[in-house]
Amino acid sequence: MSFIYLASPYSHPSSQVRHFRMMSAAIEAAKLTDKHTVYCPVLHGHHLEMFGMSEVKGHDFWMKQCLNMLQCASELHVLQMDGWMESQGVSQEISFAKYHDIPVFYIDI
Repeated sequence: MSFIYLASPYSHPSSQVRHFRMMSAAIEAAKLTDKHTVYCPVLHGHHLEMFGMSEVKGHDFWMKQCLNMLQCASELHVLQMDGWMESQGVSQEISFAKYHDIPVFYIDI
């Protein structure tokens, strides 16, 4: 089974910015899900964060989770939203996908 891995920035000191980023990713995931199977780590992680995961786990923990899923994806789609070029996580996901010959597509929102 193939699926699209939908990457977008998330980390930010402001909880309002994090929430906005999650909502933006949710909107794009919903659009893609109409025709594809989609995994969006921001949606997954945001909701786990609500139950205290962010207080216990850091960037390295989350990237391990993300890259384990990305290695099984057929495509990486990157949301070009505010902060995507500065995002350490998005940068790692793009590099990982390219190294593993996973096609990368960019979505301008």
